[in-house]
Amino acid sequence: ASTSLFGIYSGMICPILNFPIMICSAVCVVLLPNLAYQIQKKADIYKILKNAFLFVWVFSLPCAGGFIAIASLVLKIFYPVLEASYIEVATLAMQIASVNVVWLSFIAICSSVLQAYGKYNLPCFSLGISFIVKISLTFILSLNPNINIIGLAIINTLTYCIATIINLYFIKKHTNIFMVFSGQV
Repeated sequence: ASTSLFGIYSGMICPILNFPIMICSAVCVVLLPNLAYQIQKKADIYKILKNAFLFVWVFSLPCAGGFIAIASLVLKIFYPVLEASYIEVATLAMQIASVNVVWLSFIAICSSVLQAYGKYNLPCFSLGISFIVKISLTFILSLNPNINIIGLAIINTLTYCIATIINLYFIKKHTNIFMVFSGQV
């Protein structure tokens, strides 16, 4: 049963949630050379960062909210043969994991900003810290068989949140620009 539940999470939920993240990642790929060029020219990057973070915020938050609101419907549309008991568990897992759309989108934009500043190792450091937290939480939550894939969704959400916060800290430290989630920089 645990293998099939993991398959539902990794094979059904994650691919659906990855679509908006891919769009935000594409924006980051376009942003990186422009941002690096502006930094090299010693130009004011305030507006570029403000617009980039605003886009990620305005795009990822409604996507996450939409997935939370219609998770059951999305799963039933894409996987009509899935048993009702699995739909129920998968819906809850998808609703929790939908927040990852926001966190992973911010990880992508923060990584691009840090790379533009030549701080290539800092996004890896933040993901490394998150990985340690993820491994620790996995050992703790795996002792409870009642948690199922819900625990995996919670763990992933927490670890991506931690990585985002660490990256935002590094951006503040190295750019002296504080990111506020209202779209203001």
